[in-house]
Amino acid sequence: MGLRALSFSLLLLFPVVTTQAQTIYKVVGPDGKVVFSDKPPADTAADVRVIEGGFERKQPAVAAPAAVAVPPEASRTVAKQASSAAQPKPQAAPTVTDPALAGAVFGVMGFEDLVLQTERICTQTLPTSFKRYSGATQVWRQRNTSVLARYEQALAKAITPAQRKQFEAEVKARNEKSLSPVVKAPVANRISWCDKSGELIGKGDMDVHNKPALAGPLLSYR
Repeated sequence: MGLRALSFSLLLLFPVVTTQAQTIYKVVGPDGKVVFSDKPPADTAADVRVIEGGFERKQPAVAAPAAVAVPPEASRTVAKQASSAAQPKPQAAPTVTDPALAGAVFGVMGFEDLVLQTERICTQTLPTSFKRYSGATQVWRQRNTSVLARYEQALAKAITPAQRKQFEAEVKARNEKSLSPVVKAPVANRISWCDKSGELIGKGDMDVHNKPALAGPLLSYR
């Protein structure tokens, strides 16, 4: 396999890992509190931002429909129905993990694994440059410390063991498949790929703190 076939960037390898991070709604409340969700808010006048593909845009406010007069008979019917609805009901089942948070955890896991896989391939290819490649990984961790800390917290508390196992298996399979041509390439081509990949990581192209669809749900997680 020639060098040209290996000249793809890490960013071109990774989009398949972030497909679960779809449209995210960022709602800013009157008190300044930020909430992320995968569904549009019921409050049509709220300050809503839409995050798609890592980019954030403001969603225009929608005017609420005008109130409709309700006849007295209908009001009594509604009151009766409300009284019946107020009767105790069986406890609802626990809600599943917030899809926006799960998508962010999945995405960060993919980026972290890709950075670590790159370090492993490059240090095995050129052991004398171990310090250089490992240093790039350490710098990546330092730049993304805040998001990685929340990622670890969410992974331990908000993601079920079954979800975590599924995420890890899917991330590993996808990244290994994408990096397979690199692993099988001649040493000279791998060194060239490592140089380019190390440069991408060093410039911050693989950072997660500046990707709203990943950082947003995690940084707002408590």
